[in-house]
Amino acid sequence: MDASSLLNLDLSQVENIDILVGALNEVKADLQTASTSDKIPSNGIPGAEILERALEKMKRKEFLDNAIKQYGEPTRLSGKYERYGWRPFGYKGTFVRAGSIEQVYEKAWQEHKKQEEEKSLTLSQAVEYYCLSKKEVKGSTRQKYRDNISLFLGDYLDTPLNKITALQIEMAYKEAIVEKKPHKNTVKGFRGTLEKVLKHVKKHYGQKFNYDIDVLLEDLRENTNKKLLKGPRKAVLFQKPKDRYTIEEAVLFIEEALRRNTLKSLGAALMFFTGCRISETCGSYKEDYEVNRHVLNVKHAAFHNDETNEYYIGLPKEEKERVVVYPDKADIIIKKILELNKESDVYMFPSKHQRIDAEWMTIRQMDHEIADICDAIGIERKSAHDIRRTFDSMLDKTTMSSALRHLLVGHELTGIDKCYLVDDSTLEEVRVIMNKAFEPLVFNDAA
Repeated sequence: MDASSLLNLDLSQVENIDILVGALNEVKADLQTASTSDKIPSNGIPGAEILERALEKMKRKEFLDNAIKQYGEPTRLSGKYERYGWRPFGYKGTFVRAGSIEQVYEKAWQEHKKQEEEKSLTLSQAVEYYCLSKKEVKGSTRQKYRDNISLFLGDYLDTPLNKITALQIEMAYKEAIVEKKPHKNTVKGFRGTLEKVLKHVKKHYGQKFNYDIDVLLEDLRENTNKKLLKGPRKAVLFQKPKDRYTIEEAVLFIEEALRRNTLKSLGAALMFFTGCRISETCGSYKEDYEVNRHVLNVKHAAFHNDETNEYYIGLPKEEKERVVVYPDKADIIIKKILELNKESDVYMFPSKHQRIDAEWMTIRQMDHEIADICDAIGIERKSAHDIRRTFDSMLDKTTMSSALRHLLVGHELTGIDKCYLVDDSTLEEVRVIMNKAFEPLVFNDAA
């Protein structure tokens, strides 16, 4: 089926609108490119209009079939001239008259559309009703909701919601991204606002849509051209993407962290001795630390889903748990962390947040603390991953095998190295090597 054939679709062969929607999905690509390719039908109607006309034909047939089934067919009126009358809206509804049955049907359909439009909210009304329902939200935030919708769907603010199609929303969304090049957070904010507004009026005002809201939003997410969006992928806190701390810098960093004596600063310092990723440190549990054995069982990691804005604890990278044997010098840091952590029996680094649903310290919090410590000790900013590189380089200077080093850092083992394990039989041997590796880190723990 091609796009133009939808106009001549034999509706008597279509049992319900779902079948038509399935047919439209098959020619979706044709519809989107009809106005700029040789697929323009002979009547010159662009793809979007073809879609609207096809859907209107389907809705018209559904309305007429239901009305005939419920109230009977039009009847011939008595009189000199041929006239027909019909009550398709019930006994107290509008009485439709015309010179032919087909004209009666058309008049009834137009009256039905008029009544439906009067029932339907406009997009701007829907946004206002949603904003009014959010009395606990700041006025500036409510205005942001309005601005998000206006930026992408400004041409449809006064249009009834039941007249706006999913295709029109998608086309306006793509056009705004191409022409206005909004920040990625603005695009994400628009999708979130649109979802909340549509679902709010559907639930509280009985608004009907000719599309599935969740499917529409998924299509918007998938069709976002991220290359056109402004804004870095992550906040730029560090000047160099790859670097290591010198011994002197690491000592200054650890001493400053001990002086501050906060969970954030001590967590950052602890990474020098465990080599853990920042996500593994933030998401670690108290039970993961076997203090008497100098062992950290890396089983948890903190994550954030940008699309759903969800914070959660999951498995470490590549879903691989591992055992890290840390040196004796880490004892003082872990002791201070446990002394400070009186809030949680679960998380090693708990944190209270006003605006996010997480009981643990976020990666962003730890990132900012690391940058702040670097500024305080007067060195160039380095990242949390640079701490891991420092840990790895210190192990590289020992007699430790490459397999053990990769295992402790959490890198993938290959070949026969995959059989390498750290267990009770090798624990003390590894601990001796770790203590030897970190001998150069001589810091003042008087703080």
